Amino acid sequence: MITGKIEAKSEEEALMELASRGLFVIELRTTIPLEIAIWADSLFYRVSKKDLSVFFRELATMISAGIPIVPALEMLSRQTEKSKMRQSIEKILEDLRGGIYIS
Repeated sequence: MITGKIEAKSEEEALMELASRGLFVIELRTTIPLEIAIWADSLFYRVSKKDLSVFFRELATMISAGIPIVPALEMLSRQTEKSKMRQSIEKILEDLRGGIYIS
């Protein structure tokens, strides 16, 4: 039995790729990736470029220091004074806790 991940545009494409490798699929789960491009277009709408830059710099510093992503985002959410920024960070946290991958 083999478990793993495969990146595909659809379930059908994933099944075809696995079948071409001679694998029989018992279970297939789909995930929805959460990408920075989506954040910038929707979650961070009307957040200034400066605030966004500070956010990503602080997040990168925390991750480099070994702080897991969820606690780092929780800290940033508590520290921000701008309500739209806080709402955006809390939406990301909600998605991560719901199982959406950040990759």
